[in-house]
Amino acid sequence: MNLPGGHHVELSEVAFFETQAMELETSPRERVTVDGEIPFRTPIRFGIAPKSLPVMVPQTFDAQE
Repeated sequence: MNLPGGHHVELSEVAFFETQAMELETSPRERVTVDGEIPFRTPIRFGIAPKSLPVMVPQTFDAQE
């Protein structure tokens, strides 16, 4: 499965949606790994922290490409 580039959202095995926050619950409890961090267990809450990640890009960067 090729994930880089954002094309994974087109796969039938992937559920894709956008949200500001969510809570994931499973039965039974499951391990969850996020961005390589130490595994968590469900239930787990995810949220967006605005302006928490500074990013530098060249002036010629085009996000539409």
